[in-house]
Amino acid sequence: AQAPAALGAAAGKKRARAAAKSPEPKAPRRSSRRRLGPPEPPLEGDHSKVLRHRGDATWERVPLESYKPPQNRSWDGVKRNELVGKRGESTAFHLRYFEVAPGGYTTFEKHQHEHVVFNVRGEGEVQMGGEVWATEPGDVVYTSPGLPHQFRCPEGASAPYGFLCIVNARRDRPVELDPGDFDQRPGRPTAAAGNVGKILPYLGDGRWRGLEGVAFPDREGSHQGVSKCELVGTRGETPEFHMRYFEVAPGGFTPFERHAHPLCLYVMKGEGEAQMGPKITKVRKGDVVYFGPNDPHQLRHAEGSPDSLGFICWVPARRGAATPVDPADLFSGTACH
Repeated sequence: AQAPAALGAAAGKKRARAAAKSPEPKAPRRSSRRRLGPPEPPLEGDHSKVLRHRGDATWERVPLESYKPPQNRSWDGVKRNELVGKRGESTAFHLRYFEVAPGGYTTFEKHQHEHVVFNVRGEGEVQMGGEVWATEPGDVVYTSPGLPHQFRCPEGASAPYGFLCIVNARRDRPVELDPGDFDQRPGRPTAAAGNVGKILPYLGDGRWRGLEGVAFPDREGSHQGVSKCELVGTRGETPEFHMRYFEVAPGGFTPFERHAHPLCLYVMKGEGEAQMGPKITKVRKGDVVYFGPNDPHQLRHAEGSPDSLGFICWVPARRGAATPVDPADLFSGTACH
């Protein structure tokens, strides 16, 4: 018979082996919904929303579309994304993104509606009439009514030429033209007033050649650290919409307000927070934000971000005044996601 001490040692070894085979207790699962915050609103409808930039000039939930029917041989190497205006939004304009592959080109055409191009990536060429300009990211191109135009990416370019294109929601169909009918010559950038074709070269740091920004005096309880530069619409261009650039310094914020007209913006640089009613969501470079009619809204610089928050904003040219909103009238914002 075994001694009691030996029996105790054997029992201890048996318990140790059983414990080694037993699985570790599982930590309780956390709800991903709680961690991620409220789901994104649907893209369809005339409500506030954010189109998240995924990088490489693509946006979440926004499909790639054909520029024109493939049997139309007036273009080559162009793709398109419809961002705002065709999913129930009540804007006076449509916002699209076009990308031209190296060696590619859009149709050489004219139409009676105006449109504005904001260069996002790569180097390109713009022909308006017989004049040809080289363009870079940040440049603004305005084509006036009836002005023949085409956008091209040079054959030897190292990357595609991508740009945002803003056109009137109600517009005529373009008329194709033969580029050979025009003698090409170098264009001269100009910020001339009037409804004429022009290019506004970007100088960097939220500045364009020939234009001056205006800093709003800080107003306690309303806004802080905000400046604005009028790009298109206030010097005799399109009567349908205005295009402006806003910059919000670290610690700054725009007014918390509402108005009957919708507005759309593209985050050009930095990081921030967009409040849409009670909801607060993070935004960063490349995101597109749409504020629906009468939706209370505000843009704020993201705490801890070293760069200013800069964004291009489009609003209807004919619009009513904004009404200030007291944040206390809304229940507390949801967590950022």
